[in-house]
Amino acid sequence: MGERDAVLVTGAAGSVGHLLVDLLRAAGQRVIASDLPGSKLPTPSDRLEIRAVDLTSPGAAERLTAGANRVIHTAAVVDIASEMSALEASNVQATLALHRAAVQAGIERFVFLSSGSIYRLNPTGTYRESDPLEANNDYERSKIACERHLLQAAGPKSPELIILRPSLIYGPRARHLGALLACLGPVMKASLPVVFGLKGGPRINWVHAEDVARAALHLLEQGQPGEAYNVADDDAFAFGDLVTHSLETYGLVPAFLLPYPPMGAVRGAAGLLQFGDLLFTGLNKAFDLAWEQVCDRHGLERELIPRLDRQAFVYGHRHFLVLNDKLRQTGFEPRYPSIQDGWAPTIAWYQQHRWVPTYAKEAVT
Repeated sequence: MGERDAVLVTGAAGSVGHLLVDLLRAAGQRVIASDLPGSKLPTPSDRLEIRAVDLTSPGAAERLTAGANRVIHTAAVVDIASEMSALEASNVQATLALHRAAVQAGIERFVFLSSGSIYRLNPTGTYRESDPLEANNDYERSKIACERHLLQAAGPKSPELIILRPSLIYGPRARHLGALLACLGPVMKASLPVVFGLKGGPRINWVHAEDVARAALHLLEQGQPGEAYNVADDDAFAFGDLVTHSLETYGLVPAFLLPYPPMGAVRGAAGLLQFGDLLFTGLNKAFDLAWEQVCDRHGLERELIPRLDRQAFVYGHRHFLVLNDKLRQTGFEPRYPSIQDGWAPTIAWYQQHRWVPTYAKEAVT
């Protein structure tokens, strides 16, 4: 590999990171792909170097940036239920160490994958890059801390910084967020007499992992230094309708549709449940047991992490629309403008890799 001509991709075993590596290689770029030792990294080749390194270990950042001239940093612990004590080393300190190493190595550009959920909640439910930031949990707090540290560290010798704020990510290899939705249909079919759907509810725009990866590459060339960009679907899909769409993607025909509860009632319940960790623990144990039984019955890999976190309850009673106008003005066009476009291919990928069941037609009619 040539001297300082490669793009370093951290978190390369993850959904966005793996797709980034694929897209970079397809574009003829040299790539350094990094993730934790033992993770499922891409196969090395003459244009792809694998560096399996724990970024929190001493000297790791310097080893990773050697030979790179640009960095796309996607690595992080994605867990909205974790406390800052469990996130500080991996999400904050490792990011700052990587940036310091990038400065010393003369890296030209540094793209940081933040989060589109770090905006202060407002009555409109719409969020632009200029809106104030406010964390609703420690995961979001770790992302805000990184953004502020990186912006404050900017200087004449620093790499040009681009911040990317994705909405809720789904897609191949995605284990969180949409995992509960992907597991819901199979658990309902295995556990209930009939499968039922929902209609209506808060409108949320998600984003396919491939569009996050494509946006990162686009901004690597087209982004303005020091700027943040949202990346999200164009379409805001009602959560209840999305549950029903997910069932139908499996071929599971709901026996009936229930209207989504009024958001005011859900918001009131959320207020009562704000200290209900024991309730959520119990619900998650029951769902995890049901999912384990589905996996055993169908011989599935236990890759998905279907969990309902109290911290995620905000999406159950508020519209949440991350606006992508600023990114689109740079010429970016999403491949999956709606989760309706990307959900079926995602489930097909999960089925191909035995992460979720495949049902015969006669079994679901």
